[in-house]
Amino acid sequence: LDFWLNILFTIIWIVTITNAFNFIDSIDGLAIGLSILSIVFFLFISIISGQAAILNLCSILLGGCIGLYFFNAYPARIFLGDSGAQTLGFVLGSIAIVFDPNTGNQSSTWFVPILFFYVPLFDLILVIVSRIRRKKNIYQASRDHTFHRLSQIGLPVQEAVLLMHGASLTMSMAGYLCLNLDFIYANFIFLLILIFTVLGLIKLDRNYY
Repeated sequence: LDFWLNILFTIIWIVTITNAFNFIDSIDGLAIGLSILSIVFFLFISIISGQAAILNLCSILLGGCIGLYFFNAYPARIFLGDSGAQTLGFVLGSIAIVFDPNTGNQSSTWFVPILFFYVPLFDLILVIVSRIRRKKNIYQASRDHTFHRLSQIGLPVQEAVLLMHGASLTMSMAGYLCLNLDFIYANFIFLLILIFTVLGLIKLDRNYY
């Protein structure tokens, strides 16, 4: 049974992260910036854990993403498109599966990749829940992403992007800290983050029109 559950959850994880990065690519520089932050943290923890294969792959990805960021930042001259955003999501989701957290224990490290991908996952959940509530097609293009909602309440483009990058950095740091915490404290922090997430979803979706 564990073999088939492993395959099932692997497929669900890969499909979810791939689509999350495609959904979050709603404004110049956002998806690529979030990718850079995720790669940096995977690079850092792969150095600590001595996983050379992931270290090499993250180094290559980081160099390519940094170079691309200068052309994709607002106002963009190069766009990721669906294929570019989905490729980044697929590769990063795969790295999260291959990575072996040899510090801490399973009960306090299982959610670390979720925190590394916090903003794309938050946006994916927000969009899906909002469209289901409003009886819209989930895959129909619409200006109801997190960025659009932040812009709607008055944040300029660059400030909204920086805010989302800052949120990703904060959650990634929390994920890294949880690697070295006792599982009780680590899961308590994750529970607090989940509560914060639900409140954020309610707040953003309530003010959307």
